Amino acid sequence: MAIEPTSRGPEWEAIYRDLVRREPPRPGSSDFADLTVEMMGRIWSRGELSMRERRLVVITLLTVEGLAAPLESHVYSALESGDLSMADLDELCLQLAMYAGWPRAKAMRVVVDGVRAARAARD
Repeated sequence: MAIEPTSRGPEWEAIYRDLVRREPPRPGSSDFADLTVEMMGRIWSRGELSMRERRLVVITLLTVEGLAAPLESHVYSALESGDLSMADLDELCLQLAMYAGWPRAKAMRVVVDGVRAARAARD
């Protein structure tokens, strides 16, 4: 049974584009894709937290959970959008080492260094 998105519109697709730094999935390509775009639009467009604050929260949670693939995507997108700098991510690694544990912070450091190298090779 297909799920009808309530209002996946251009404004939420723009938020998705800004967050992920690529085009959103084609509408109707899958229920999961439609709901992802809709929920990203709903949550990330709220004004109570800035995009920078939201990115710090998400990167912290992905690091703590050990989810390297989405962490890499979020680190890359945060840098490309200018919401976070390498200095911000370096500092976040240190902060997480203190509160989430050295192994988790080290895993984040590996991801951040990989994104840094990929961006440097591209530029």
